[in-house]
Amino acid sequence: MKKQLTLAITLATLSSAAMADFVYRTPAGMQVGSAQSEEGGAPAGGHSSTCGSAVIGDQCSIEGQDVYYVGDYSGERLYMALANESGGFEAGHYNYSTAATTTDGAANSRIAFDAIFSGQGIFNPIDGYTNNAYLQCMNRGSNWFIPSREQIKAMSDNLQVLDGGITPFGINNVYYMSSSQRDANSYYATHGHHGGYSWNYKNGIEALRCFAKDEEGKLLATGPNNNVAQIGTNGLVYSSYTASSTYGSDVPAGAFDGFQYQHANPEDGAVSGRQARGIWFSTGAYPKWIQVDFGEGKKVKATGMAFNNRYANEGFAGRPELIRNATVQISDDGVTFTDHESVTDLSQDSNVVWNFSSVAEARYVRLQVESNWGGSYLHVGEIQIFE
Repeated sequence: MKKQLTLAITLATLSSAAMADFVYRTPAGMQVGSAQSEEGGAPAGGHSSTCGSAVIGDQCSIEGQDVYYVGDYSGERLYMALANESGGFEAGHYNYSTAATTTDGAANSRIAFDAIFSGQGIFNPIDGYTNNAYLQCMNRGSNWFIPSREQIKAMSDNLQVLDGGITPFGINNVYYMSSSQRDANSYYATHGHHGGYSWNYKNGIEALRCFAKDEEGKLLATGPNNNVAQIGTNGLVYSSYTASSTYGSDVPAGAFDGFQYQHANPEDGAVSGRQARGIWFSTGAYPKWIQVDFGEGKKVKATGMAFNNRYANEGFAGRPELIRNATVQISDDGVTFTDHESVTDLSQDSNVVWNFSSVAEARYVRLQVESNWGGSYLHVGEIQIFE
């Protein structure tokens, strides 16, 4: 049963409309208090050229996406997306404690994301469930997160005092999911209008509005090597990966999915499913290349790469199909590429890390393979790019 919690308000002071909005749920419940808007409503306030100069209610842009500045909390400026996320999203990592705070949504989201990525608990993408709220918000960019319980309340309090109130911002008269954990199986939710607190099970759905910080940050990293190039993170999709040639269904995205060749389980966790057989396979003359497009308005600041080699990983060290000599090339337009750094006689071990001597900063990162260890075939199990 869902319980009503309060802070600075009591049940007796709640309006009849607020009480009517309150819905009791079972652990398997998928019910939302009332229909949520998928639109942001009419623009409120002006549009500021920089988020740092915006006043409460103004729009500005973070990572190429328009946001509302919704005031400060604990000395930090808060911004939110213009609309609720469309569809129903679960919190994931059910039956797993992430010890999340009630105040810092960015930190909470990072902890929860790591838990999901490593396969902790149930109801997470690795178990085949992809409607995860943390992936939905954090995939917007490095500065995005699910707000904490108190950050949602601060947003509500700050917008309510504006002329026209909170309605023009598309905040509904329902509870919103927060990143603040109540216990291993539930999270706190904060009401969009009156700011009261409630809770829901992690497989229960509430309205979701993503928040952001206005700061220069690294891309969202996953796994032990802090990979920023895995499909399903940082806005990367199937078409983000291209190559000079591909054999059969072994597409470029297969080298960035977190899976080894035909393995059912990811090597170090994954946020998306295996792409075909989980490798990039290429034939023909050298050089060959494979590249990642991080998207318009984004640049990776790569400090190295890691390779999880299919054959070596399965106990067949020394196979000739593995990368031997290669060059990292970078570009901002996808047309003109500049050599950044080369490596020769790359190890054929199962997990190889190549640390660059200088940072490769660009929208496009291409790995050009000049040769393998013999023959024309090239097998690449996994490529990771880290900052």
